[in-house]
Amino acid sequence: MPIAATHSRALALEVFTNSNGNCTCHHCAARDKRNHDSKPQNKYNYQVTGKEGKWTVSKQGKQNTLSVADLGYLHCGCSIDDSLRDFYEWKTMKARQLVDGSLVEEGLGHQVLDPRLRTFYIRRLTEAGGIDVGNLYCGDESPFNFNVRTRVLKKSIEQLVERLNELNLEEGDAPQVRYCLQQVPPPS
Repeated sequence: MPIAATHSRALALEVFTNSNGNCTCHHCAARDKRNHDSKPQNKYNYQVTGKEGKWTVSKQGKQNTLSVADLGYLHCGCSIDDSLRDFYEWKTMKARQLVDGSLVEEGLGHQVLDPRLRTFYIRRLTEAGGIDVGNLYCGDESPFNFNVRTRVLKKSIEQLVERLNELNLEEGDAPQVRYCLQQVPPPS
C-alpha cells in the first residue's frame, strides 16, 4: 500500500490503526512493539515534547473506541498532522551516496524520528519550504491524480507565493508576486 502514504490522508490514518483500534504514529507504534502498553517518559523534562494530547492507547486485547477525529490527536498523543507529515517523508525520502564507486539510493528503513525531534524538523520544513501536510495529502480532493511530485510542487509554489506576498505586506510593500502555471505543448 505505498500509495497510501503519498495520496490520501484517510488511507494513511488507516495504516496507523492496529487491530485494537489504536491509532498511533510511526514512532510510537514501533516503540510499542518493543515495550508494550507503556507510556513514553520525558526524562529531560522538555516542555516541547511533540505530544499535543494525552496517551489514550488501550491495553492489548481491549478495543479502543476513542475517535482520533474527536480527540484532535492520535491515541499516542502525537499531532495528527505532524505524524502524517513524518509518515509521508519516511515513505518517500531517499538519500544517495557513492558506495564502492556505485551510486546507492535508500530510504530510512527502520529509522524513525522521535516526536520531539519530528516537531522541530517539520516546523523547519514547513517554514522554509512552504510545504504543509495539506499539500501532501490532496488525494482526498482529487482521488485519481497520482502524479504526486507535480501536485506537491504546484501546491507548494502557490503557498510560497502567498507567504511572500504576506511578508511584503508586513514590511509595508505591495504584494508583487504572481504565479501562473500553464501547460505548454512539448517541442516537436
